[in-house]
Amino acid sequence: MPLTIKPLDREDKEAWLDLWQGYLEHYGENASAHLTFTTFDRLVTREHPLRARVALNEAREIVGFVHYFLHESTWYTREVCFIEDVFVTPSARRQGVGRELIEDVARVAGINTWGRLYMSVPGTDTAALAFFGTAADDTDWVVFERKL
Repeated sequence: MPLTIKPLDREDKEAWLDLWQGYLEHYGENASAHLTFTTFDRLVTREHPLRARVALNEAREIVGFVHYFLHESTWYTREVCFIEDVFVTPSARRQGVGRELIEDVARVAGINTWGRLYMSVPGTDTAALAFFGTAADDTDWVVFERKL
């Protein structure tokens, strides 16, 4: 599937909202309208560390997104990048869209000489685990979370 990958822009709001809702439904989550619109505003504000890129198909329809952010690290002298969300519409899955989105962030990371690119995946999402197992290196690290 020929794709165009680009930064998320304000004019992409309706398409992003549809994908965001699909992402939330996929994980059985809910997000308030306030959180949703705050997230979108952060993603399209170039000075904010939270960023997004979207994949467009030949018809110029957005079929996937990747959300990521940069932060400092005690282990690197350069910023590191955490990929927080990757989502592809069901009709575009298994066509390389997710891989292209991650490869695009990796390309941007290389251009900007970021120190590291990493992500986490829910241990119960077997499809995501299989996909990320081929898109990135597995590590021995385990993520723990404390609810606040």
